[in-house]
Amino acid sequence: MSLVAAGAAAALFLVAVLTSPRPGVAALGAVGLALAGAGILARWLRLVSVAAATLVAAYAAALSISRPAASIATGAMFGLGVLVLLQAAEFGRCTRHGHVGTGVVRQQVAGWLRLAAGTLGLVAVGATAAGTMARSVPPAAAPVLAAAGALGVVFATALVIAGDRRRSGRGSAPRPREP
Repeated sequence: MSLVAAGAAAALFLVAVLTSPRPGVAALGAVGLALAGAGILARWLRLVSVAAATLVAAYAAALSISRPAASIATGAMFGLGVLVLLQAAEFGRCTRHGHVGTGVVRQQVAGWLRLAAGTLGLVAVGATAAGTMARSVPPAAAPVLAAAGALGVVFATALVIAGDRRRSGRGSAPRPREP
């Protein structure tokens, strides 16, 4: 899985550099790539996370410099690349001393492919729906709808975090025992 993580890091670097082939973008991307390599080799997920954030910053800088036409699909694929980088690095760290059969690796890769297909399908549906709604929404209402959508995302994220904390038992005070 280290090769998958390294390949994902290299792909993220290439996307950033190809979006804007400026020295600053290449330098920031190279720092992210070096951090990713060191984190993958050391099996240190925090360093890989810093590398992923650096590669995202390089891509954001490339987008702000070159100002290409908006592409939801490219953004979604970049996000999936970050996810694969982090998951492959974590998978490699967790299985460091164990023997992993080809079936396990095959299932992991199949899961990533299902996730990619589902994400791109949802992006296509969302982009189509957004295009249809954009024609019917008055321009004055667009900022209000965008703010409502952002609040919805924050609320959904809070619900997911609260559900995870309840399932893990964290975040709640110990209950007294009944006599």
